[in-house]
Amino acid sequence: MKKRLSFLTGMLCLVFLNGAGQTKIGSDSAHHASERVADSRPKTKGFEIERTRLKQRRLIAEIEETTQSIKDYLRRGIDTLSMRRELIGIDHWDSLARAANHPDVVTIPSFRNVTTTARILTGLRTLMVRRKATLEKYADALDHYTYVLDSLRADSLLTSLPQDEPPATDDLVQRINTLTLLVQPVDSALARAALHVHTLLARASLQLKRADASLEHLGAVQNEISKATFSQEADYFWRMSGTPGEWNSVVEFSMLRARVVLLFYCAAHQTEIVIILVTLILCATYLFTLRRVLEEEKLLHANTAGQLVLRYPLLSAPVIVISLFQFILPDPPAILNFILWMTTALSLTVVFSHTVNGYWMRVWLAFLILFFVSGVLNLLLLVSVVERWAMLLLALGGSAVALTALLGNKHELRERRILYFIGLVLILQLASIAANLAGMYNLSKNLFTTGYSSLMIGILFLWTVRLINEGLGLSFHVYTLNDRRLFSINFEKVGTRTPYLLTAGLVVGWFILFARNFYVFKVISDPIKEWVLTPRTVGGYSFSVASILVFISIMGVAAVISRIVSFFASDRPRSRDGRAGIGSLLLLVRIGIMGMALFLALAAAGIPLDKVTVILGALSLGIGFGLQTLVNNLVSGLILAFERPVNVGDIVEVQGKVGVMKSIGFRSSRIGSWDGADVIVPNGDLLSGQLVNWSDNESSTRLELELGVAYGTNLRRVETLLNEILKKHEGIIDKPAPAVLFQGFDESAISVKILFWVTQYKDGSRVRSELIVSIDDAFRQQGIIMPFPQREVNVRKIAPTPEPPALA
Repeated sequence: MKKRLSFLTGMLCLVFLNGAGQTKIGSDSAHHASERVADSRPKTKGFEIERTRLKQRRLIAEIEETTQSIKDYLRRGIDTLSMRRELIGIDHWDSLARAANHPDVVTIPSFRNVTTTARILTGLRTLMVRRKATLEKYADALDHYTYVLDSLRADSLLTSLPQDEPPATDDLVQRINTLTLLVQPVDSALARAALHVHTLLARASLQLKRADASLEHLGAVQNEISKATFSQEADYFWRMSGTPGEWNSVVEFSMLRARVVLLFYCAAHQTEIVIILVTLILCATYLFTLRRVLEEEKLLHANTAGQLVLRYPLLSAPVIVISLFQFILPDPPAILNFILWMTTALSLTVVFSHTVNGYWMRVWLAFLILFFVSGVLNLLLLVSVVERWAMLLLALGGSAVALTALLGNKHELRERRILYFIGLVLILQLASIAANLAGMYNLSKNLFTTGYSSLMIGILFLWTVRLINEGLGLSFHVYTLNDRRLFSINFEKVGTRTPYLLTAGLVVGWFILFARNFYVFKVISDPIKEWVLTPRTVGGYSFSVASILVFISIMGVAAVISRIVSFFASDRPRSRDGRAGIGSLLLLVRIGIMGMALFLALAAAGIPLDKVTVILGALSLGIGFGLQTLVNNLVSGLILAFERPVNVGDIVEVQGKVGVMKSIGFRSSRIGSWDGADVIVPNGDLLSGQLVNWSDNESSTRLELELGVAYGTNLRRVETLLNEILKKHEGIIDKPAPAVLFQGFDESAISVKILFWVTQYKDGSRVRSELIVSIDDAFRQQGIIMPFPQREVNVRKIAPTPEPPALA
C-alpha cells in the first residue's frame, strides 16, 4: 500500500513539473530526439535502463541548478516596491508640472514658466526612460528564466519511470518529491515578480506617453507665446493690480520649481558636469605648479604685472574653465547659467581687484549688482506687480550707469571693446522700459535679463582671453621648447596678440548665448538642428551629420590634448639632480589619449564595431603588401616607450652623430644635433642600429686627451704637474680618479694619454678645452717642450738635359 501511495505521489509531482505543457527548448528536443534514434539500435536492456537513469539525474540536477539561479536573481533583483513608490512620485511631479500652467493658476502666460515646466517634464521623461529600460531588462530576464524552467519541466524524460525496477522507481519518486518542494516556491515567486514587473512596466509606458503628449503641447504653447512677443499680455503699467500675498506665493512657487529643474538637469548630465569639474581641478593644479616654478626661479613679480593669472590660481581657473566649457552643457536651465556666471564674475572681481582703477571698478561693481538682481528676478515664473516695479527701477538704474560709463573717463580703460557691450545694455534696458510700460511682459523681461547677461558674458570672455594669453606666455618662458608652434599659434607672440581661433570661438559663443533668448534664434536654429540630427542611410549603415561632428570633435579635442601634453612635457630639461622626466612615457600617454578618444568617438557616433573590423581587415592586407616599414616603426616606438633605453633630453649617438633626444613620436624620433639641425630618425633604425646613450644616470663619461713631450724631459715632473692640473679643475670628478699614462716612444716625442671623467657628456668639450689651455700655460712656465714633427725641404736646381744632335 505504501508503494502505491508513493507511486501516486510521484505521478502527481510529475504532473506538476510537467504542468507547463510539452514545450521544449529546441536544442534539448533535437538532442533527445537524436538520442532516441540512437537508443532504437539494439542494445541490452540493462544498458538502456542505466542510460535512462543517468539522463534523468542530469535533468534533475539541471532543474535544481536553474532553480537556484532564479532564487539568486530574485534576491539580487530590483526592489519593485521602491520602484512603485518612485513611479508614484513621478506621477505626482508630472501632475504638479502640468497643473502649473493651468488657466486657473496662470492668468498671464509667462514664457519662463512654460519653459521651466517643459524642462521639468523633460527631466521626468529622462527618468521615466531610464526606469522603463530597467524594468524591461528585468522583465526580459524573468521571462527567460520562466521559459527555461518550463522547458526543463516539460521534458518527457521525467515521466519515463523504470519498469520492473521497484528500487529505481522509488528513488526517482523520492527525487521528484524533493524537486517539487524546491521548485514550487521559486515558481510562485517568479510568477509574482513577473506580474509586478509587467504591471510597473505598463505604468511606466503610460507615464512616458503622457509626458510626450505634455511636452508636445508645451512646445505649441511656447511657439504661440514667442509669436505673440510684441503683443500686449498684461495690463498697462499704470493699470496694474495685485494682492499683498501675491509676491510670497510667486517666490515660493518659483524657487521650488527652480530647485527641481536644477536637480533633474544635473542628474541627466552628470558626465558633462564631471568633465567641467575635472578640467577645473587640472587647470587650478597647473596654475599652482606654474606659480611655484616661477617662485623658485624668482621670476614672479611682486605686483604680478603681466602675471595676473597667477595671483589667485584658485580663482583664475573657474574664469577660464567655465567660460570655455559651459558650451558642452546642452541648453542649461536659467538657474544653472546664473550659478556659473555669478561664480565666474565673483572670481574675476577678486582677480582684477588691484588692477582696474577706482572709477571703472565702481562701474563693474554696479553692473555686477544689477546682474545679480536681474538673475534672481529671471528665476521668477509668474507675473507680479512687485516684479514689474523692480524690473522698471533696475532698468532705469542700469541705463543711468551705462550712460555714465559711456560719457565718463574712457582714457584709463584698457579694453575699449567693453564700451560696445555697455552701449548694448543701454539700448536693451530702454527697450525693456518701453515694453514694460506697454504691458509686453515677456518681451520686457527678456530684454531686461539679456542686457545684463550679455554685458557680463562679454566682459568675462575678454578677460578669459587675457588670462589664457598670460598663462601660455608664462608657460613659454618656463618650459624649454624645441617647437614653439602649436598648430597656428606662435607662442613668441602670446600675451601681446590674441589667438584668432580662440577669439573667433568666443565671439561665436557670445552671439549664440545672446541670440538664444529671442524667438528668431529658434526659427533659424530648428531647421539646422533637424538637418544635423536627421538620420541618413548609405548602404547598410545609418548615420547623421551630428554623429560625424561628434566623432570629429572628440578626435580633434583628443589631438589637441595630446599635442598640449607633448608641448608642455616632452621637452622639459632634466632636473637638477639628473633624473630624467616622463619624456619617453609621453608616447604611451598620447597613445592612451587617442585610443580612449577613438573608443568614445565610435561609441558616441554609433559606429558599429563590425564595420571597424572590416576596415582593419582591409588595412591588414595593405600592411602585408607595402606597409611593413611603417608598422615596424610604430611597433619600435612602443618598444622604446616601454623599455625606455633612451629618454627625452638624453644625449645620444646614432651612426656617429651626437645630439639631444628631443621627442619620441609614433613613427619617428627627433634628435637635435650640436649644429642646431634636427635629425629625424625612424624608430626602427634606433632599435636595429647601434644607439649610444651618454646620459646614463648610473655612471659618468670618460674622456681622453693625448699629447707629447720632448725626449729628455723629466717624466715624473710631467706626471705630477698634470695630476695637479686635473685635481684643480672643477669639472673633473674625483671618483673614478683621473690617470696620466705614458704610451710609448714615438718618432719625435714621448706620447702621454690623460684619462678623466666628467659628470655629463655635454660638458666634455668645454672641460677638454680648458685642460688644453691649462696644460699649455703650465708647460710654458715650467719649460716643458711639446715637440711636433718637423721636416726640412731642400730645393735643388737640376741642369737641363742637352738635346741629342739632329741626324743628317
